Amino acid sequence: MAKNSSSKNKQEKYKGKDNYKEISDIEDTKIILNEVIAQLPEEYRTLIELYYYNDMTKKEIAEINHLTQMQVSRKMKKAFNLLYDMITKGHSGV
Repeated sequence: MAKNSSSKNKQEKYKGKDNYKEISDIEDTKIILNEVIAQLPEEYRTLIELYYYNDMTKKEIAEINHLTQMQVSRKMKKAFNLLYDMITKGHSGV
C-alpha cells in the first residue's frame, strides 16, 4: 500500500506536460554532461568528480593530489573550458 501512495505523490508532483518536459530535459542534460565528463582527460575528470560528485573542497582535493589550491582551481578552470568546447562543438572529444 505504501508503494501506491508513493506513486500517487510522484504523479501529483509531476503532473502536467510542462513539468514532465522540464524533468525530461534535466535528465537528458545530466546524461549528456556525464558522457562529456567521461571524455575529459583523467586529471581533469578526477578533479570534477571529486568536487561535484564526492562533495570535496578544493583544499581537500589539493591535499590528496599533492597540489596547491591554486593549482586545483586552475586545472578545474581548464576542465570547464574543455567541457564548454566539447559541448558547443558536439562533444566529440578533446
